[in-house]
Amino acid sequence: MEKVDAENIESVAKLKPDLIITYNTDENLKKMKKIAPTIAFDYAKHDYKEQHLELGKIVGKEEKAQKWVEDWEKKTKDDGQVIKDTIGSEATVSIIKDFDKKIYVLGKTYGHGSEILYDSFGLKMPEKVEEATNENDLADISEEEIPEMVGDYVVTPVAKGADLSFENKSIWKNTEAVKNNNTFKVDEGIYWLNDPYSLEYQRKDLKEKLLNSK
Repeated sequence: MEKVDAENIESVAKLKPDLIITYNTDENLKKMKKIAPTIAFDYAKHDYKEQHLELGKIVGKEEKAQKWVEDWEKKTKDDGQVIKDTIGSEATVSIIKDFDKKIYVLGKTYGHGSEILYDSFGLKMPEKVEEATNENDLADISEEEIPEMVGDYVVTPVAKGADLSFENKSIWKNTEAVKNNNTFKVDEGIYWLNDPYSLEYQRKDLKEKLLNSK
């Protein structure tokens, strides 16, 4: 498949698409509609499984989409049980992202592995993270707040080869998760997305990391 820059309307037009699927936040939505019939998803109204099912309806592959969801739910439920048997059913997991000179904790549906950890695997997040992300599914925090946001396990999405801004600071290094070597850097380029291919990669990667942590 040819990769195009969605910001570059000419590159989209050159493909002569019969249909364009995008998000309702796309700044070029009006221009897209002039190229071809356009469907704009409201990301906030559909979780990743609902979105997959809707895409199945649009392209006439509803049965295949439904089967993928059913298969996904079964295997990730099994994964989650194996993981909980290994790390403990009460173990908590945080996702902490270092971006644009700010530190964020992510909620249950903000991507970066959150759908898999919390929905598919059924793992818990720390109470403080749940409180902070309850309204907007994400919250920016100060370095001083890191210790109370860190779970028993921490996933940190970063660009390949990048360091965390707080990686060498004592406030991070003194947390139990770091001391127990239960922090995992993951490739944000792959973890940013929640399509079936990316989700399958994330599922295998997170399962391996969590099971090998003990």
